[in-house]
Amino acid sequence: MKILESIKEEIRPKDYVVTKAIINEFVDKLKPKLKKIGAKAILGGSYAKGTAIRKESAEVDIFVAFNYTQYEKKHGEISSILARVLKSARIKHSRLHGSRDYFNAYFKGIKFELVPILKISKVGQALNITDISSLHVKYVKSKISKSKKLADEIRLAKAFAYGCNCYGAESYIRGFSGYALEILTIHYGSFSNLVRAATKWKEGQIIDPARHYRKKEVIKEKLSESKLVSPLILIDPVDASRNATAALNSEKFQAFISASRKFLSRPREEYFEKYEINVEKLNKEAGSGKKLITVTLTLEKGKEDVVGAKLRKLYESLGKNLEINGFKTSRSEWQFIPSMQKAEFYFITTSKLPEYELHEGPPVRMQKHAHEFRSKWKKVKISRGRLYARIKRKFSNPEDLLRFLIKKRTSEFGIKSLLVRVR
Repeated sequence: MKILESIKEEIRPKDYVVTKAIINEFVDKLKPKLKKIGAKAILGGSYAKGTAIRKESAEVDIFVAFNYTQYEKKHGEISSILARVLKSARIKHSRLHGSRDYFNAYFKGIKFELVPILKISKVGQALNITDISSLHVKYVKSKISKSKKLADEIRLAKAFAYGCNCYGAESYIRGFSGYALEILTIHYGSFSNLVRAATKWKEGQIIDPARHYRKKEVIKEKLSESKLVSPLILIDPVDASRNATAALNSEKFQAFISASRKFLSRPREEYFEKYEINVEKLNKEAGSGKKLITVTLTLEKGKEDVVGAKLRKLYESLGKNLEINGFKTSRSEWQFIPSMQKAEFYFITTSKLPEYELHEGPPVRMQKHAHEFRSKWKKVKISRGRLYARIKRKFSNPEDLLRFLIKKRTSEFGIKSLLVRVR
């Protein structure tokens, strides 16, 4: 497709030479300190593979690889050892908790994620899931070295996933990781082949690029139940026991399939642009009889994945409570902007409910229950042989309900401020 050639130019990282120079300078600051303790800083992630796409700001992964023989028995200490190295090198950083703690640091406008790992040569040596990361880099680079065009094809797949809001394996996103998109593009040979194949995917799809298993039935026997719940089972070419899309949910799976179909029927550049919620479009969709409610939250600082997961939980809870209280929601969306510590929820819902509602009681013939119902409620009427009480709603406006629910849980979700607007 001709349209893809111009997009390739647009999505390649801007100022890559400058970024590379800053990366080298950052690594050079660490080299002497790491050498003394038997460790080495290695460029990781998409910058190491040559598959990074242009973003608002560069984010670079650095693997700090510790000598396997030296640290095999004390691998649980390598995060703390790295923390001391960063402090002695006078690099400002923050420690984040994970299966093995890792670090964020900013240097000359670039965000670095430093991940301590054991230097391994095969999966069986891994003592933590993060140890395998370097093997992922090696795998992707080996494939690209045989076909240089693959790097651009992978970038297209990543930009496309961003465009349909399916990029990211974090628990609050539950989409495709960058590595999963790399595997898929390599497997199908190009972005075009990937989206064509995606239009035919079904829930429970199994893809085994390295052919670790002869029969698909064996995969379900070998993998743990938690790795089989995703709608797409993508066997990691590097690790046969791992589903590279284990975090993917049905919503993102179907969104990718839908976007693939739409793109193939009418290819346009907008499919590769960062997904943004169109408030004007939502406002028009609300029309008469409904209202668009925007909830804006500013948040306490915290680990992105943890904060995001909490926000998803809150968002889903708000949607359920609107329904429980009689407000019909035709559409809702949300976004988390970690760089601004901000989140936005959007609900298109019933404009207003009557001030009073009828609360259903027992049939009149059930004398004991009918008597108890009449004793509890003052205003009772009979309709078709059943008792009903006329009670005042606590909330007749959806925005009032949302404010009440969120204010009640501000400390639980680390909410600093709340703004609810009705459009």
